[in-house]
Amino acid sequence: MDIWRDIRLKARQRHREAVATASGNTADALVRSGLKVAKLQVDEFDPGTVFGPGVLGALERADGFVRLASNLDDNQKAVVAAHELGHYWLHDETAFMIRSTEAGFGGQPIETGSDRVVAYSPRARQEVQADIFAQEFLLPADALREKLVIQRQRPSRVAAEAGLPVEFVRMQAIRALLLPPLVAPVTLEASGPGHPLDPEQREAAEWDERPLILDAGPGTGKTRTLIARIRHLIDKDIPPSSILALTYSNKAAAEMIERIETVSPVSAPLIWVGTFHAFGLELLRLHHQAAGLPPDFKVLDEAMALAVLEGLLADLSLVHFQNLWDPTLELKPILKAISRAKDEMVSYQEYETAAAEALRNAVSDEEIERAQKAVEVGRVYRIYQQALLDLHCLDFGDLVYRSTELLSQHPTIRDEVRAKHRHVLVDEYQDVNFASTSLLEQITDQGKRLWVVADPRQSIYRFRGAAPANTVDFTNRYPGAQRRQLKTNYRSCETVARVFERFGAGIAAAPPRQRAGRLTAARSASSSWCRPPTCNRKPSRCGSRSSAYAPWVSDMRTKPS
Repeated sequence: MDIWRDIRLKARQRHREAVATASGNTADALVRSGLKVAKLQVDEFDPGTVFGPGVLGALERADGFVRLASNLDDNQKAVVAAHELGHYWLHDETAFMIRSTEAGFGGQPIETGSDRVVAYSPRARQEVQADIFAQEFLLPADALREKLVIQRQRPSRVAAEAGLPVEFVRMQAIRALLLPPLVAPVTLEASGPGHPLDPEQREAAEWDERPLILDAGPGTGKTRTLIARIRHLIDKDIPPSSILALTYSNKAAAEMIERIETVSPVSAPLIWVGTFHAFGLELLRLHHQAAGLPPDFKVLDEAMALAVLEGLLADLSLVHFQNLWDPTLELKPILKAISRAKDEMVSYQEYETAAAEALRNAVSDEEIERAQKAVEVGRVYRIYQQALLDLHCLDFGDLVYRSTELLSQHPTIRDEVRAKHRHVLVDEYQDVNFASTSLLEQITDQGKRLWVVADPRQSIYRFRGAAPANTVDFTNRYPGAQRRQLKTNYRSCETVARVFERFGAGIAAAPPRQRAGRLTAARSASSSWCRPPTCNRKPSRCGSRSSAYAPWVSDMRTKPS
């Protein structure tokens, strides 16, 4: 499944429909014809009066209108209108707004600041899709390729004849000349959906509205089950835009989007898929005024945050964290301590109060030094937060912390968010920290329609406060919550499954049922990759290699998990 190819194919189909009834070959004529097919009317508005500053156009599906800013020239109006037609034919949300007519090619730029957070923002993804639709609708790449290569026309001439901005034509020319010709995918004979869901997977995918935590070890098909859950919701006519799927990395979010596109390409752009931090950023952008933030606030990545602290060195009065050789060397651990405090939703006032109390109660030299360091971190935390306020900035830790505060302090906004995102799914729940679980409590009403999948043994974000106790406490945190387990391993043979079961059951973070349940291997022990490899080395060398690792393996076995 190639969603971008499908969008271009849809745009070409709409282009052919528009050409059949258009009064000419210009972009304006195509747009007028397309609007007529979509039964949309065009209206103009004065910039900054209706939709806010910077808005050039808007789609109001319910009213049947495409609104265009009155200060656009004719070429720009065609581009903006085609962009809104893209939203109309691709997406089912009631309103969209566009702030730029600059054509884009897509792709991933170098990510800094907030780009690290919003690399897979659903809203941004929809805007790119509408841009691509508009480019292919107004100027199909194959037709442009013929004009440029066969007819030897220059982009400026093509732009003048079509009534389009020359930058728009140049951007589409890149696609026309560098990408292979666009062809429809070959429809293969129905091969079925692959292996059917096993009973445990099906039960989880078709779960009701009660909160559910699904314990899923490696190879048990947790991602497949999560995608099946989304498909089940869509099949029940749940609006895709009401589904919120959260995870912990942009890479995981991108992979989830790709998997959703394979089962429901129409619904994929409408489902909010992203990280907790991306979701928090979107909430703060939408409700910046209620959050006490300017509309253009910036998000700092770690390098930027360190640069802010470096600029404050003269005011920090460092003692325990002072390094005369390289003053910035000790700033990184301070910043990590501040980030951890935000993960626990601890303000600088609470941090300073706790540190001062610890210093008063300290007795030994070690306790006194530890408390003094905490006091110093608290002071830096206070100065750093004031600097962020003055610079109109947030850092990575603020995104979930501040968005949780926003919802807890503004019930109206919280109710609005709950009404929009009625079904919440979380992948890798074992990596949630206090701030993440607090945000989930705000966006779900006592866990209703909350569906999470976890394996505490795979937690990799403990440095950010992730704790196995969050998975254990799930059924206590939400009324009526249930726990289920995927018991079939599809990746390993029986021998590997038994080894994992034996050693995994002793891990303190293991799910409760794992300690009593039995993991079944779907693969046969006769699989070639399950058999021990043949050693072709001389016996002495093989023996010495085994002996070299034996103490380390024995040591690992005796160490507590």
